[in-house]
This record gives sequence, C-alpha cells and structure tokens, in this order.
Amino acid sequence: MHVDKGTAVLMILIGAAVALGVEWWMASPDLNLGWRDLVDREWHHLARAGIIVASAALVTAGLLRRRR
Repeated sequence: MHVDKGTAVLMILIGAAVALGVEWWMASPDLNLGWRDLVDREWHHLARAGIIVASAALVTAGLLRRRR
C-alpha cells in the first residue's frame, strides 16, 4: 500500500478530529462544557486523544519511510 504525504497528513488530521470529538463527547455528555472547563476537569481525555493521534502519526511516518 503506497501512501503519499498529502494523503498521510489528511489521514492524521481526520484521525485527530475524530479522536478529539469522541473524547470531548465522553468527557462532556451534556455538551455544555466550554474548552477551558473541559481542560480543567477532563484533561486525561484530551491526553488520550493526543496519544491516539501521535500513534497514528508515527505509524503513518513508518509506512511512508518503508515505501521509499
């Protein structure tokens, strides 16, 4: 499977948006928390989303490097 850089960046951005959206929903079921309240109360959800995105970026970078 060949993945060019533009597609890889797009995949990472979509993954980041999905991960942050899911974690935001898990942290705030009533969806009334603001960004600052969410960071203060539910920082571990955002950290988990960051780990997911970083892992996806590393895997994608590995795939891109292997294909060269």
